[in-house]
Amino acid sequence: MNKSLGTISVLIKDRQANVNDLQNLLTEKGHFIRNRLGVNLEPTCLSHCLGFMVLVVEGNKQELEKLNQEISDLSGINSKLIIVTE
Repeated sequence: MNKSLGTISVLIKDRQANVNDLQNLLTEKGHFIRNRLGVNLEPTCLSHCLGFMVLVVEGNKQELEKLNQEISDLSGINSKLIIVTE
């Protein structure tokens, strides 16, 4: 199967409460992740803070869609997959 290259943008609604499940999933699916960037949207926030992450991912289209869905299914997290090449 052909590999696709894309990005998954991830919004974490409450970083302190919801990041552990996301980190575990990203560790498990690390073979799809080529790069990741975390952005601190609220530098002075101490609790219930937003988090934002961009993942550069590579795999076949179905694998990337499944990864995006698994991320989206986590509590307090929204994600969006953009396939750049197929």
